[in-house]
Amino acid sequence: MDFKKTLLSLSLAVLTLSVNLVAFANNSDVVADADQEAKQEPPSITFEEIELMPELDIEQLELTDEDLEALIEIFMAEEKEKAVESPYRFRDVPESSVYFEAVMFLQKHGVVSGYEYDYYKPWNWVNRAEMVKTIVEAAASRMAYELGLEDPLAGYEDANCFSDVPAGVWYTKYICFAEAQGWVSGYDDGSFKPGQYVSFVEALKISFMGFDIEYKETEGLWYKEAIARAYQYVYIPETVGTKYEKYLNRGELAHLIRMQLVFDPDAISELATWNF
Repeated sequence: MDFKKTLLSLSLAVLTLSVNLVAFANNSDVVADADQEAKQEPPSITFEEIELMPELDIEQLELTDEDLEALIEIFMAEEKEKAVESPYRFRDVPESSVYFEAVMFLQKHGVVSGYEYDYYKPWNWVNRAEMVKTIVEAAASRMAYELGLEDPLAGYEDANCFSDVPAGVWYTKYICFAEAQGWVSGYDDGSFKPGQYVSFVEALKISFMGFDIEYKETEGLWYKEAIARAYQYVYIPETVGTKYEKYLNRGELAHLIRMQLVFDPDAISELATWNF
Protein backbone atom coordinates (compact mmCIF):
# COMPACT_ATOMS: atom_id res chain seq x y z
CA MET A 1 0.00 0.00 0.00
CA ASP A 2 2.79 2.43 0.90
CA PHE A 3 4.61 1.68 -2.36
CA LYS A 4 1.46 2.36 -4.34
CA LYS A 5 0.87 5.64 -2.54
CA THR A 6 4.45 6.72 -3.24
CA LEU A 7 4.09 5.92 -6.94
CA LEU A 8 0.76 7.69 -7.10
CA SER A 9 2.18 10.78 -5.41
CA LEU A 10 4.86 11.00 -8.10
CA SER A 11 2.47 10.48 -10.98
CA LEU A 12 -0.52 12.53 -9.81
CA ALA A 13 0.76 15.76 -11.31
CA VAL A 14 1.20 14.06 -14.68
CA LEU A 15 -2.27 12.57 -14.48
CA THR A 16 -3.98 15.87 -13.76
CA LEU A 17 -2.31 17.53 -16.75
CA SER A 18 -2.45 14.81 -19.37
CA VAL A 19 -5.39 12.47 -18.68
CA ASN A 20 -8.94 13.43 -19.49
CA LEU A 21 -10.17 12.85 -15.99
CA VAL A 22 -13.71 14.13 -16.43
CA ALA A 23 -14.30 11.91 -19.44
CA PHE A 24 -13.06 8.92 -17.53
CA ALA A 25 -15.33 9.65 -14.56
CA ASN A 26 -18.38 9.79 -16.83
CA ASN A 27 -17.50 6.71 -18.82
CA SER A 28 -17.62 3.46 -16.89
CA ASP A 29 -16.70 1.52 -20.01
CA VAL A 30 -13.13 2.85 -20.12
CA VAL A 31 -10.67 0.16 -19.19
CA ALA A 32 -7.49 0.76 -17.25
CA ASP A 33 -5.25 -1.96 -18.59
CA ALA A 34 -3.80 -2.98 -21.94
CA ASP A 35 -5.71 -6.27 -22.03
CA GLN A 36 -9.10 -4.55 -22.50
CA GLU A 37 -10.75 -6.50 -19.72
CA ALA A 38 -13.57 -3.91 -19.44
CA LYS A 39 -14.49 -4.87 -15.91
CA GLN A 40 -12.57 -2.26 -13.95
CA GLU A 41 -14.89 -0.27 -11.68
CA PRO A 42 -14.21 3.48 -11.57
CA PRO A 43 -12.57 4.71 -8.34
CA SER A 44 -14.90 5.70 -5.51
CA ILE A 45 -13.35 9.18 -5.40
CA THR A 46 -14.14 11.19 -8.51
CA PHE A 47 -11.38 12.37 -10.82
CA GLU A 48 -12.89 15.85 -10.81
CA GLU A 49 -12.13 16.06 -7.09
CA ILE A 50 -8.53 15.01 -7.64
CA GLU A 51 -8.12 17.51 -10.46
CA LEU A 52 -9.35 20.33 -8.23
CA MET A 53 -6.95 19.52 -5.40
CA PRO A 54 -3.62 18.35 -6.91
CA GLU A 55 -1.65 19.67 -3.93
CA LEU A 56 -3.60 17.58 -1.42
CA ASP A 57 -1.59 15.08 0.60
CA ILE A 58 -2.29 11.64 -0.83
CA GLU A 59 -2.93 10.32 2.67
CA GLN A 60 -5.97 12.60 2.95
CA LEU A 61 -7.66 11.06 -0.07
CA GLU A 62 -8.30 7.79 1.76
CA LEU A 63 -8.06 5.78 -1.43
CA THR A 64 -8.70 2.07 -1.39
CA ASP A 65 -6.35 -0.46 -2.98
CA GLU A 66 -8.73 -0.61 -5.95
CA ASP A 67 -8.64 3.19 -6.34
CA LEU A 68 -4.85 3.19 -6.35
CA GLU A 69 -4.67 0.32 -8.82
CA ALA A 70 -6.98 2.14 -11.22
CA LEU A 71 -5.06 5.43 -11.06
CA ILE A 72 -1.68 3.77 -11.42
CA GLU A 73 -2.84 1.73 -14.40
CA ILE A 74 -4.08 4.89 -16.12
CA PHE A 75 -0.70 6.52 -15.57
CA MET A 76 1.20 3.49 -16.89
CA ALA A 77 -1.09 3.20 -19.90
CA GLU A 78 -0.41 6.84 -20.75
CA GLU A 79 3.33 6.23 -20.53
CA LYS A 80 2.98 3.36 -23.00
CA GLU A 81 1.03 5.61 -25.36
CA LYS A 82 3.75 8.26 -25.17
CA ALA A 83 6.36 5.66 -26.03
CA VAL A 84 4.43 4.62 -29.14
CA GLU A 85 4.05 8.23 -30.24
CA SER A 86 7.73 9.05 -29.71
CA PRO A 87 9.36 10.08 -33.04
CA TYR A 88 12.57 8.23 -32.12
CA ARG A 89 13.31 4.75 -30.92
CA PHE A 90 14.45 6.09 -27.56
CA ARG A 91 12.61 8.97 -25.93
CA ASP A 92 15.67 10.21 -24.02
CA VAL A 93 17.95 10.24 -27.09
CA PRO A 94 16.46 12.96 -29.32
CA GLU A 95 18.05 14.04 -32.58
CA SER A 96 19.79 16.87 -30.74
CA SER A 97 21.61 14.43 -28.44
CA VAL A 98 25.35 14.05 -28.88
CA TYR A 99 24.76 10.28 -28.78
CA PHE A 100 21.86 10.18 -31.25
CA GLU A 101 23.67 8.81 -34.33
CA ALA A 102 25.63 6.22 -32.38
CA VAL A 103 22.68 4.90 -30.40
CA MET A 104 20.37 4.80 -33.43
CA PHE A 105 23.03 3.02 -35.47
CA LEU A 106 23.54 0.28 -32.89
CA GLN A 107 19.83 -0.04 -32.18
CA LYS A 108 19.10 -0.44 -35.88
CA HIS A 109 21.51 -3.36 -36.06
CA GLY A 110 20.33 -5.00 -32.87
CA VAL A 111 23.47 -4.35 -30.86
CA VAL A 112 21.77 -2.34 -28.10
CA SER A 113 18.31 -2.18 -26.61
CA GLY A 114 16.66 0.09 -24.10
CA TYR A 115 14.48 -0.01 -21.05
CA GLU A 116 10.72 -0.05 -20.56
CA TYR A 117 8.75 2.67 -22.37
CA ASP A 118 11.59 3.20 -24.87
CA TYR A 119 14.14 4.81 -22.61
CA TYR A 120 17.83 4.26 -23.30
CA LYS A 121 19.33 6.06 -20.28
CA PRO A 122 22.45 7.25 -22.13
CA TRP A 123 23.93 8.88 -19.01
CA ASN A 124 23.88 5.70 -16.91
CA TRP A 125 27.30 4.33 -16.08
CA VAL A 126 28.22 1.03 -17.68
CA ASN A 127 29.28 -1.99 -15.64
CA ARG A 128 31.58 -4.80 -16.76
CA ALA A 129 28.72 -7.10 -17.76
CA GLU A 130 27.00 -4.44 -19.90
CA MET A 131 30.27 -3.45 -21.54
CA VAL A 132 31.14 -7.01 -22.51
CA LYS A 133 27.63 -7.69 -23.79
CA THR A 134 27.68 -4.66 -26.10
CA ILE A 135 31.14 -5.41 -27.48
CA VAL A 136 30.36 -9.10 -27.96
CA GLU A 137 27.02 -8.38 -29.65
CA ALA A 138 28.83 -6.33 -32.29
CA ALA A 139 32.09 -8.28 -32.63
CA ALA A 140 30.54 -11.77 -32.53
CA SER A 141 28.07 -10.83 -35.25
CA ARG A 142 30.94 -10.00 -37.56
CA MET A 143 32.64 -13.21 -36.53
CA ALA A 144 29.50 -15.12 -37.44
CA TYR A 145 29.51 -13.53 -40.88
CA GLU A 146 33.21 -14.11 -41.54
CA LEU A 147 33.25 -17.72 -40.32
CA GLY A 148 29.78 -18.70 -41.49
CA LEU A 149 28.61 -19.49 -37.97
CA GLU A 150 24.93 -19.42 -37.12
CA ASP A 151 25.49 -18.41 -33.50
CA PRO A 152 29.03 -18.01 -32.12
CA LEU A 153 27.62 -17.73 -28.59
CA ALA A 154 25.80 -21.07 -28.65
CA GLY A 155 26.55 -23.13 -25.55
CA TYR A 156 28.16 -20.36 -23.55
CA GLU A 157 24.97 -19.61 -21.62
CA ASP A 158 25.60 -22.78 -19.59
CA ALA A 159 29.26 -22.02 -18.89
CA ASN A 160 30.66 -21.05 -15.50
CA CYS A 161 33.85 -19.19 -16.37
CA PHE A 162 34.17 -17.09 -13.19
CA SER A 163 33.14 -17.62 -9.59
CA ASP A 164 30.59 -14.78 -9.77
CA VAL A 165 29.33 -15.56 -13.29
CA PRO A 166 26.97 -18.51 -12.80
CA ALA A 167 25.39 -20.44 -15.63
CA GLY A 168 22.09 -19.19 -16.98
CA VAL A 169 22.37 -15.50 -16.07
CA TRP A 170 21.68 -12.99 -18.88
CA TYR A 171 25.33 -11.93 -19.12
CA THR A 172 26.92 -15.40 -18.79
CA LYS A 173 27.19 -16.22 -22.48
CA TYR A 174 28.76 -12.86 -23.32
CA ILE A 175 31.36 -12.91 -20.56
CA CYS A 176 32.26 -16.57 -21.04
CA PHE A 177 32.49 -16.14 -24.80
CA ALA A 178 34.79 -13.15 -24.34
CA GLU A 179 36.87 -15.10 -21.81
CA ALA A 180 37.21 -18.02 -24.23
CA GLN A 181 38.40 -15.61 -26.95
CA GLY A 182 40.98 -14.12 -24.58
CA TRP A 183 39.30 -10.71 -24.59
CA VAL A 184 38.69 -10.54 -20.85
CA SER A 185 40.22 -11.98 -17.72
CA GLY A 186 39.18 -12.00 -14.10
CA TYR A 187 40.74 -11.11 -10.78
CA ASP A 188 43.16 -13.12 -8.65
CA ASP A 189 40.30 -14.46 -6.54
CA GLY A 190 38.65 -16.02 -9.61
CA SER A 191 35.89 -13.42 -9.88
CA PHE A 192 34.92 -11.16 -12.76
CA LYS A 193 32.93 -8.52 -10.85
CA PRO A 194 30.22 -8.06 -13.51
CA GLY A 195 28.52 -5.24 -11.60
CA GLN A 196 31.63 -3.09 -11.30
CA TYR A 197 31.66 0.16 -13.30
CA VAL A 198 34.23 0.50 -16.07
CA SER A 199 36.37 3.37 -17.27
CA PHE A 200 36.70 4.51 -20.86
CA VAL A 201 40.18 3.01 -21.27
CA GLU A 202 39.02 -0.35 -19.90
CA ALA A 203 36.24 -0.48 -22.49
CA LEU A 204 38.63 0.73 -25.19
CA LYS A 205 41.04 -2.12 -24.42
CA ILE A 206 38.35 -4.82 -24.53
CA SER A 207 36.84 -3.40 -27.71
CA PHE A 208 40.26 -3.34 -29.39
CA MET A 209 40.62 -7.02 -28.58
CA GLY A 210 37.10 -7.80 -29.78
CA PHE A 211 37.60 -5.99 -33.08
CA ASP A 212 41.18 -7.24 -33.45
CA ILE A 213 42.72 -3.76 -33.41
CA GLU A 214 46.41 -3.94 -32.57
CA TYR A 215 48.19 -1.68 -30.12
CA LYS A 216 51.07 -2.00 -27.67
CA GLU A 217 50.78 -1.40 -23.96
CA THR A 218 53.48 0.99 -22.84
CA GLU A 219 55.36 1.36 -19.59
CA GLY A 220 53.98 3.85 -17.18
CA LEU A 221 50.78 4.95 -18.86
CA TRP A 222 49.86 1.59 -20.37
CA TYR A 223 47.13 2.96 -22.63
CA LYS A 224 49.18 5.72 -24.31
CA GLU A 225 49.31 3.99 -27.72
CA ALA A 226 45.71 2.83 -27.47
CA ILE A 227 44.59 6.43 -26.93
CA ALA A 228 46.66 7.55 -29.92
CA ARG A 229 44.88 5.00 -32.09
CA ALA A 230 41.54 6.03 -30.65
CA TYR A 231 42.17 9.68 -31.54
CA GLN A 232 43.18 8.71 -35.05
CA TYR A 233 39.81 7.10 -35.72
CA VAL A 234 37.62 9.40 -33.60
CA TYR A 235 36.77 6.65 -31.13
CA ILE A 236 36.83 9.03 -28.16
CA PRO A 237 33.47 10.68 -27.39
CA GLU A 238 33.56 14.42 -26.82
CA THR A 239 32.03 13.88 -23.39
CA VAL A 240 35.11 11.85 -22.44
CA GLY A 241 37.62 14.39 -23.74
CA THR A 242 40.94 13.70 -22.01
CA LYS A 243 39.40 12.07 -18.94
CA TYR A 244 40.31 8.59 -20.11
CA GLU A 245 39.88 6.95 -16.72
CA LYS A 246 36.40 8.38 -16.08
CA TYR A 247 33.47 6.02 -15.72
CA LEU A 248 31.92 5.25 -19.08
CA ASN A 249 28.22 5.87 -19.71
CA ARG A 250 25.89 4.05 -22.12
CA GLY A 251 25.95 6.84 -24.69
CA GLU A 252 29.76 6.93 -24.76
CA LEU A 253 29.97 3.17 -25.17
CA ALA A 254 27.58 3.39 -28.11
CA HIS A 255 29.83 6.03 -29.71
CA LEU A 256 32.93 3.90 -29.19
CA ILE A 257 31.42 0.78 -30.77
CA ARG A 258 29.76 2.63 -33.62
CA MET A 259 32.98 4.41 -34.63
CA GLN A 260 34.94 1.17 -34.50
CA LEU A 261 32.45 -0.38 -36.90
CA VAL A 262 32.49 2.64 -39.21
CA PHE A 263 36.28 2.95 -39.36
CA ASP A 264 36.95 -0.75 -39.77
CA PRO A 265 37.57 -1.33 -43.52
CA ASP A 266 36.09 -4.83 -43.31
CA ALA A 267 33.08 -3.57 -41.41
CA ILE A 268 32.28 -0.95 -44.04
CA SER A 269 31.93 -3.56 -46.80
CA GLU A 270 30.25 -6.23 -44.70
CA LEU A 271 27.91 -4.21 -42.51
CA ALA A 272 24.87 -4.57 -44.74
CA THR A 273 25.06 -8.37 -44.64
CA TRP A 274 26.00 -9.00 -41.02
CA ASN A 275 23.54 -11.06 -39.09
CA PHE A 276 22.99 -8.56 -36.26
